[in-house]
Amino acid sequence: MANPSDRTDAIETFSFAQSVILAVLILASIGWFKFLARQLAWPMEAGYSPSILASIHPLRGFIVVIIGSGVGVFAGSLFFGRIKPDAGLMLAACGLAYIAAVAGPVGSLVRLRQSAHPIGIMLGELSLLFLIMLFGWCGQRLLGRMGLVRRWPTSTDSVLRDIVAGGVQAVLAGVMVSILAQDDAVKQAMASVFLASLLGTVVVQGAIPVITSTPLWIGTLIGGLVQFAWAGAFGHVVTVSPLAYASLGVAGSIAGFWASHRWNIILETPTTSSAADSL
Repeated sequence: MANPSDRTDAIETFSFAQSVILAVLILASIGWFKFLARQLAWPMEAGYSPSILASIHPLRGFIVVIIGSGVGVFAGSLFFGRIKPDAGLMLAACGLAYIAAVAGPVGSLVRLRQSAHPIGIMLGELSLLFLIMLFGWCGQRLLGRMGLVRRWPTSTDSVLRDIVAGGVQAVLAGVMVSILAQDDAVKQAMASVFLASLLGTVVVQGAIPVITSTPLWIGTLIGGLVQFAWAGAFGHVVTVSPLAYASLGVAGSIAGFWASHRWNIILETPTTSSAADSL
């Protein structure tokens, strides 16, 4: 059985200059989402709209997410798709983080809107955001067929490994979010979901390495769905919004995958002294 960690040709690493360009593009993506949000006047109640579905003019909110993510996927793929096929999704997720930040803490959905089914709303919303991210992933695959994005290598044993890795990621991310996000303050909640998804990915890649980031960010979102369902069934408090999961949850998973791959290359590269000792 081939070990995906041996496929170091699956992804290239960023040079310093490329890292700087990526950072600039992430800032541009955030600015693009900010521009769209202002043009469509969403959220109308900034700081008190943690749910698109429960907000005023939810259609506007989803238009911002869809158009913003579509442009982010295309721009990221155009600039870095030949280095990292998931760069487009990374750019879209980072831009979406702006919307998650200005939307407000998830607790306001219960405290101010007094929704009869807040958990059901969040569960449905994360499902819709999940579908939007999957459409972005399909867009990357299409760009790959067009030759604009580097196509992922495949192997006969990758499907089962991907399923197991995604399942483990869902558990790890969900548990770590519960531990880290003790409050629904926006900064803490978003930082918690980013760290949980990143650290979960690093652990999974160390134990069950996969050749794409896809099962990892999917696992993170599934972990969020399970967490919302668990909260609805047992009355637990939810501190992270669906927008936070769809933005920094996805971004953290991809960042963790990139970091794990880079560390593997560093560890597998022989040093000058070890090379000399082998002579």
